[in-house]
Amino acid sequence: MLIIKGGERVYVQSAYAIRSEEKLESERRAFSLAGDSFRKIIVRDDVLSRTFDDSGILHVNLLDFLLDETIV
Repeated sequence: MLIIKGGERVYVQSAYAIRSEEKLESERRAFSLAGDSFRKIIVRDDVLSRTFDDSGILHVNLLDFLLDETIV
């Protein structure tokens, strides 16, 4: 999903759970097709707090994503 807010693009991918490297690479692959440096977020139900991975992608819990307007 692509969200455009005030001229900024934010790419959002959702995954219920990422339990393997293969699943993580699958989710990241969708972002690599964008070919730009806008923010990228993976919304998951299996993380408790916000974290950035080595690729700079924010991993955030589903409830945090829905309730915190500052994430996007």
